[in-house]
Amino acid sequence: MAATSCESVAQEQSLNTCNTENMSCDSSAAMVMDHVQPSRMRRAMKAAFALFKRIVPYVLLGALISGLSAAYLPAELVEKYVGGDDLGAIIIAAVIGVPLY
Repeated sequence: MAATSCESVAQEQSLNTCNTENMSCDSSAAMVMDHVQPSRMRRAMKAAFALFKRIVPYVLLGALISGLSAAYLPAELVEKYVGGDDLGAIIIAAVIGVPLY
């Protein structure tokens, strides 16, 4: 009799745990945007736009430098200094590539 009651308690606890997990992981409730306050969304959009304005000049400068180097820098020159397997070629590639990235 005692084993039966222990099993029923264990089953009840596991059911409660499963029900709690299912309720907290309801994907349809998490996807609804109705609970987002308009003022909070507006602040988030303003912050995103401010970040975008700060980053854009650097992205454009990197694209300009990359485009100019692809158009006017001979491939043989790049291969000569950056094409090898030695440590110097890796350092030169990193010094040039990291700011462009």
